[in-house]
Amino acid sequence: MINSVNSLPMVNNVGMPNGLNTNPIQQNQANVPINNNTTLNGMNALASYNTPAISKPTAKNVQPLLPTILQPEAIKVIKGERIYNSMGELDTIIDKTEKGTVVYKMDIQAPNDAISKIETYDESGHLIQTQENMNTIEEGKLPKLSFIELVKYSPETGKELSKTVYENGKPTVSIDNVYEPNGVVKEYVVNFENNTSSITETYENQNIGRKIDFDKNGNITSIVTKNNNQHSKEHLQFLNGVLASRTVKTKTPIPNATGKNPMNDKDLTPAQPYILGYNPKQVQGEKTYYSNGALESISTLTENGGMVLHRFNVNGDLVAILEQQDINNAKTITFSPDNQMISESLADGSEKLTVNFDDGSKEVTVMNYKNGFEKNVKYSKEGLPVTYFERSEGQNEVFMEFDKQGNIINIL
Repeated sequence: MINSVNSLPMVNNVGMPNGLNTNPIQQNQANVPINNNTTLNGMNALASYNTPAISKPTAKNVQPLLPTILQPEAIKVIKGERIYNSMGELDTIIDKTEKGTVVYKMDIQAPNDAISKIETYDESGHLIQTQENMNTIEEGKLPKLSFIELVKYSPETGKELSKTVYENGKPTVSIDNVYEPNGVVKEYVVNFENNTSSITETYENQNIGRKIDFDKNGNITSIVTKNNNQHSKEHLQFLNGVLASRTVKTKTPIPNATGKNPMNDKDLTPAQPYILGYNPKQVQGEKTYYSNGALESISTLTENGGMVLHRFNVNGDLVAILEQQDINNAKTITFSPDNQMISESLADGSEKLTVNFDDGSKEVTVMNYKNGFEKNVKYSKEGLPVTYFERSEGQNEVFMEFDKQGNIINIL
């Protein structure tokens, strides 16, 4: 339950990562019982006998991270340096103490009354937690937090350790990630809406993964193991925690009868990563500054009458480049620690978003809000499609899955 924070003593504590579960996940080992049902065939009986002990996460094992909720009155008394943008609006509050630093980024729609992001750093300057807020802003009303995403990071590696999502004041899902020395990543998930849980295991070097689902009573409902090298999937189904059936499917390349091919769709060609071959702070143009003297933006007019805008945060980091030739031709490149997003306006009025991830993989989404149309493709680091999705109002959705060679192996 999210409680409003209006008093100064509570404000002094917002920099602490409240409610973080620092203890290792408690794994209750339970052997899957063998189903004595005589209707099991030999293959299913063998699968039942060979099913290993499974870790059974429950809601108490994955505790939700607790968000910081600040009403406008509390925001006014947050300690720290207040930094204003060139328009005189509050942009950032930086609260530095011996224990670390908390950075509050204000919501541009309500810069004095709502916060869009909170970053928490330890005493050594390592990022340990972020909180992203989606605020509903209505004139004459106090801002309302409709969506929150909390993420806890390892100060040593920067990897994501935990995540919790809140919608309309209630936690909906909480995730803990465990990185094992052998390269296996285990994701423990609890869904608070239906009180179910799951474990997803990913074997990074073997291209194999397994997902174990549990019902609200902690009983196993299914185990799905995928071997992408062999294009196979094993599905074990359970009834009251007892193995009931086993199916194995091997996917082979199939013909494409949909008429859809993301590799031939020019709109789905990923925008190439924007590589800076210059010092953005040395660009010539009209400059604006934050109240602390830090560079905020540089606006440059091009020879053909367009405009290029470089935007910086209060730490001096380049956060975005806006290139606009005219009202219908604009491109925005947004920089973040783990990816680069490029937003473009297409000739038909659609918006195209390319996400270039640090590992070389990419994702492209094209949306036309007027026509209610959307298509999305994910590419591997080798540049081959992994999945394709398309939907349109009044039409059937299309989903395609590809193997490592780019061959279609599944169509829905």
